[in-house]
Amino acid sequence: MLDKFIEGCVSGDEADRSKPQPDIFLACIEKFKLAPASTIVIGDTRWDVEAAAKVGLRTIAVTCGGFDAAGYLVLCHRIVFGNGCRDVRAGFSSELSGQPSTL
Repeated sequence: MLDKFIEGCVSGDEADRSKPQPDIFLACIEKFKLAPASTIVIGDTRWDVEAAAKVGLRTIAVTCGGFDAAGYLVLCHRIVFGNGCRDVRAGFSSELSGQPSTL
């Protein structure tokens, strides 16, 4: 499961501005003392992908958020075609290994 990769969470209450501004991701990086180069955002909207891209974070886009894959192609590192945990897990593992996603 993804649990071994997740240390906690940050809510919108901890960010000054909402997405597509990157404040929520910057708050998370600061709160958990993360290195941006080793941080991966999993998002299901174009706003998630745009906000992450503004601060150079890698992104896995899940296409269940109402946007099609074409909306992600320019900004995203991986696109997961699906909406289940299995699909996200596969995209996450692929991004961590540096291998191309087969989803």
